[in-house]
Parts: sequence; C-alpha cells; structure tokens
Amino acid sequence: AYTSRGMVVIIEAHDFSGSYYRNISGGRQWKTELLNFWRNCANRYRNNTGVWFNIMNEPGGGGAAPQEWLDLHRDALNAIRATGNNSIVVANGVDFGQEGDQNGSIPVRSANSAI
Repeated sequence: AYTSRGMVVIIEAHDFSGSYYRNISGGRQWKTELLNFWRNCANRYRNNTGVWFNIMNEPGGGGAAPQEWLDLHRDALNAIRATGNNSIVVANGVDFGQEGDQNGSIPVRSANSAI
C-alpha cells in the first residue's frame, strides 16, 4: 500500500535494546528465530525494493564493536540475500543503535565503530 505510492517501508526486529539475539542453551533460540524472520520477510518482499530491512533495534551498549555484532549482522544479511532479495539493509551502530562513543569522542574512534 505504501511502496506503490513511492514511500519506503522499513521493517525492524525490535525485541531487544542494548544486547543481541542469542540462542539460549535449553531455552529460546532467539538468533535462529531472527534469521528465520528475515528469510520470511525477504521472500515475501523479494520483488519490492521499497521495503528495507533493519536487522535489529539498538544493539550493543557502547565500546568496541564485538565480534557478536558482526556475526549477527553478517548471518542476517546472508539469510536475506540467499532469497534473492537485494533491498537495502540497515545496520545500527553498537552504542544503542548510534555509531558513537559513550565518552563523546568525535569523530568516533575506529576501535568503537561497527563500520
């Protein structure tokens, strides 16, 4: 309804703030659910480049970008691209979604950048 009118729609996984989707041993498989969610969305909107995907809400809590940030975003991007969907994918920075330093450094120190 919206993209046919020239508007962009962004779908975002919004279950967590300041942390990451993790599979819990013997518990909920959050990361697996997230990847399945993105596969389903990517398949559903495969031919609609007006639908963009934002991997997750406000990851991390500042400081250096952890390997977990990269692994989660890489796996989600691979799940989306494996469907043939080439829409834009948004990746929030590691300081509660911002690409910044909690100490206020500007420009952001390379060690604390997800880029």
